Amino acid sequence: MVDTVSSFAGLNSSGQSGRTARTSLGDNFDTFLTLLTAQLQNQDPLSPVDSTEFTSQLVQFSGVEQQIRMNDQLEAMIGLQQSSFAASLSGYLGQDVLLDTSAVQFDGETPIELRYRVDSSATAATVTIRDAQNRVVFEGPVPTGGGELSFSWDGDRSGATTPAGAGTYSISVTASNATGAAVGAGGAILARVSGLDLSSGTPSVVTSAGNFPVGLIMRVARPVAA
Repeated sequence: MVDTVSSFAGLNSSGQSGRTARTSLGDNFDTFLTLLTAQLQNQDPLSPVDSTEFTSQLVQFSGVEQQIRMNDQLEAMIGLQQSSFAASLSGYLGQDVLLDTSAVQFDGETPIELRYRVDSSATAATVTIRDAQNRVVFEGPVPTGGGELSFSWDGDRSGATTPAGAGTYSISVTASNATGAAVGAGGAILARVSGLDLSSGTPSVVTSAGNFPVGLIMRVARPVAA
């Protein structure tokens, strides 16, 4: 997959709104000046129009114009901040990240990599994978032991001859001790970053296991050569 960084769609929309507001303000201001000039030219010399109201409206137009200019400046500042933020996130591209999530997108081909830990007292552990309808598609034993352990799922379905298709799945790990009592267990998804998505309010990393908010990243590491 080609490394990509999404465009700032929201920023472009805001800029368009600012230009529309300026155009509308200019048209309204021109119309106001035309009416003001006509009224002044045709006023009764013996009963001139009170200029206070016109002055007040001119001040209001000036205030609105200043607000629009301030919005333009804020949009420019936001654009610079987003560009700087995108540059700082570019270091994730091509890196392996450990994600604090159990929900993944399986593309039907690329194995899902799970990293998990179980309590030192665990004598048995099980990985369970469910589809979007919460149906179990895979359930099987996995090793126990100290430190970080790994499990790779390539779409295998328990008791089925055909693999699971592309879709959304959730992965969980449970463990028990010698007496059968449940003990602590937990896992995270390891995936390689192929792109960045900055099109929404929450920056996300793009991986074969799905798009994930940057806030879910627990660890970043350079890929290990096969």
